[in-house]
Amino acid sequence: MKALSRVRSLLVALLLVTTAACGDAARDHYAKGVAEAKKGDLDHALSDLDKAIELNPHYAAAYFARGLARQSKNDSKSAVADYSKAIELEPKHSETYDARGISKAAQRDLDGAIADFGKAIEINSTNARAYSNRGLTKFEKGDFDGALADYNRAVELSPASFQPYINRGIVKNKLGDENGSNADFSKAIKLNPNARAIIESKGYSIAK
Repeated sequence: MKALSRVRSLLVALLLVTTAACGDAARDHYAKGVAEAKKGDLDHALSDLDKAIELNPHYAAAYFARGLARQSKNDSKSAVADYSKAIELEPKHSETYDARGISKAAQRDLDGAIADFGKAIEINSTNARAYSNRGLTKFEKGDFDGALADYNRAVELSPASFQPYINRGIVKNKLGDENGSNADFSKAIKLNPNARAIIESKGYSIAK
């Protein structure tokens, strides 16, 4: 998974969990850290997010943002710690469970990851990303039927996203459904022509 792209895609979600209880100085460092992370300047982002948390140790959004930045630097252990603190402070934020699941999966804690993705879905049943991520993790565990069910839901919730079609095409291939696999690959390419290179890089071909 491309962690840096997730940092950028979740920036709006970060703003939604910022609370009025945070002091102005903490909010300023948080906003600066988020902006730096959006530009890919993770070291400066982490510095500002550290300061935001120092000023307000109960700032859930800052822990979440720092977890995203740490995961982008492949520091999964620290990312899990930050996400866990964010969950302690803001237990109903679906995206935090999803993000922690990604970091747990990076540490090969696949069962823990699946549990977190499930919690994200429990909180927000329309979280397409969580379904897709749980499908990926089930696939890694060899649960192809479970993965297919999650990919079906991800496609249903996010039909304009090409990645779930690639994922579903791969699991359909594993299950022997070559026609279904090819249909999904073709749909992914129709949505984004760059999908062809991704599919081929994974060792799959698209029938003409």
